[in-house]
Amino acid sequence: MLLWKNDCMDPYRNMAAEEYLLMTAEEPCVMLWRNAPTVVIGKNQDARAEVDFAFAERHGIRVVRRLSGGGAVFHDEGNVNYTFIVPDGTALRFSAFAQPIIKALAGLGVPVECSGRNDLVAIPDRGKCSGTAECIYNRKSPDGSVQRMLLHHGTLLFAADISAMSGVLTPDAEKLSAKGIRSVKSRVVNLKSLLAAKYADMTAEAFKAYLEEFFQREGAVPRSFSPADLEAVESLAESKYRSEAWLFGTFAHGEKRSSRRFDFGLVAVCLCLKGRQIESLSFSGDFFGTADIEQLEKKLAGTELDAGPLEAALRRAELSCYIAGASASEIAGLILEAART
Repeated sequence: MLLWKNDCMDPYRNMAAEEYLLMTAEEPCVMLWRNAPTVVIGKNQDARAEVDFAFAERHGIRVVRRLSGGGAVFHDEGNVNYTFIVPDGTALRFSAFAQPIIKALAGLGVPVECSGRNDLVAIPDRGKCSGTAECIYNRKSPDGSVQRMLLHHGTLLFAADISAMSGVLTPDAEKLSAKGIRSVKSRVVNLKSLLAAKYADMTAEAFKAYLEEFFQREGAVPRSFSPADLEAVESLAESKYRSEAWLFGTFAHGEKRSSRRFDFGLVAVCLCLKGRQIESLSFSGDFFGTADIEQLEKKLAGTELDAGPLEAALRRAELSCYIAGASASEIAGLILEAART
């Protein structure tokens, strides 16, 4: 495994660095990195529904969309983020990638465990200290073949500004209620407050260095980005990750809308109808999948608004590739619910 050294604090470049490694890595790799104050939204989320943009502008907080699904997270200099990239990934593997992080934190006297779909929580109080996300990236070769790359990344709350996090994130109330909590602030915990006494003075910078040393002890070989690498990363950051087209996408078009929280995440649908058929629709939410949701949206265009045809179309489209854990009846029911609004 390679350990890519990255001291950049620019969120757009860091998102681009992940994608650059997805495009070029030939062996498994890990990267530790930090961002200036930023909200990072999931690939399938509607930015306007997740972020208080007025608060973000007043406080100098940037907003960027990532490649993976899942929910919005807050980064600042008190966070340390990690990225794993594995060639030939075929399925999402949250628990497998959690293990080295659990081991590293145990070395600082902080016991944590996996919780729910994609969180790490401190034991015994269950405060969330890490949220993770994954995706499959289809890398095209010059000969036309496709290699499936697996990306797993997460954020570790070390000494984050919880008040800023609470102010800029606007999760739906149903999500908080489902987890038995009143607010973002009451749900999370900074790892610094949990460290063993001999590490009490550790800074975020030292925590990042500790994690890099941990991975080197586990056999990772350090590697630095070359000038050519950095030029390619900056080009991708400018053309994609800083653009409004990537940030805002085409979510929430259509006059009819419904949303529901399932065990596999929040799913919202917006519909445009033509008689009793779907003219177009868009999905958004914090769900995960291994294929781009836009493909499912195209496959459902023209489908009759009836449970039978909808469920059949969703099964033919292999729904689980787009919304992991969902059943055809659940998503058909959500679409019909939107059509009735």
